[in-house]
Amino acid sequence: MNKSLEDSIYFKSKQKASILFDLANIKEEQKDYQATVELLYQFIEIADSTYFSEQSTKIQQLIHQYDIKRKVDQEQRRSKYLLKNVIGIFLILCLVLIVFFQYRINKRDRQRAINEQKLAQAQEKYNNLRYSINESQRIITLLRKEQSDFSQEAEKYRQEITERETAIERLKTEKEGLRTWLFKQSSIYQKVEKLSKQKVTNKKELTVLTNHEQKVLKEVVMELYADYISDTKNQYPLLTDEDLLCLCLEKVGFSNQTIALCFGNTDAHVVSQRKYRMKERMKESK
Repeated sequence: MNKSLEDSIYFKSKQKASILFDLANIKEEQKDYQATVELLYQFIEIADSTYFSEQSTKIQQLIHQYDIKRKVDQEQRRSKYLLKNVIGIFLILCLVLIVFFQYRINKRDRQRAINEQKLAQAQEKYNNLRYSINESQRIITLLRKEQSDFSQEAEKYRQEITERETAIERLKTEKEGLRTWLFKQSSIYQKVEKLSKQKVTNKKELTVLTNHEQKVLKEVVMELYADYISDTKNQYPLLTDEDLLCLCLEKVGFSNQTIALCFGNTDAHVVSQRKYRMKERMKESK
């Protein structure tokens, strides 16, 4: 009776151990090393008996191997998780940068549109002022002619002429201020203003306008001060284009040093010499 019970227990233990071992193999194929190790530990508990002592030693070696694989597997999962987080954060940062730069671009475009609108309005007002001045001058000419024909109304005409001349001076002042404002909005003026603020110990280190920038400056000034240049040219025909440009820059309020930089020179003495020659040409033109 005792022998039969012992055989039954042995058989059941062996059967259970075999089942646990098979399950451990299945979990190993599924790469579930945690479950594999747990099943092998259960197998060891049975194998530690006198029935499986030799096989128990082998299983312990397998458990050690599975422990290593489990740790490697955990480390790989942790690395993948970390990599996903890093990629996610990087993508979010990229998105934020894209949104930020798009906002800056849109803001810059809106500001440029506003500036262009202001410039267009100022240009239109400037043209209207110039038209008003020309129209007033035309009327003055007619009034003066009428004055000679109708002496009895001379006083009335003189008064109207005086009023219109006063209005012309006021409009000219307003036009001059607006013209100066338009010039200051140009990029070439801002370039000249920046050059005028240079602080160097040696004048030779000063930066001047390039040939292209001098050409742009001349075109802008000649366009804005076309009427002033035309009147001055008619009065003093011996003046050169450079002389007229110099007069316009002086009219804006630039110093001799700044005007020298506009002509590609670093020494203000060059401008003083040019002004002296200009006066001589003006005397000769009379």
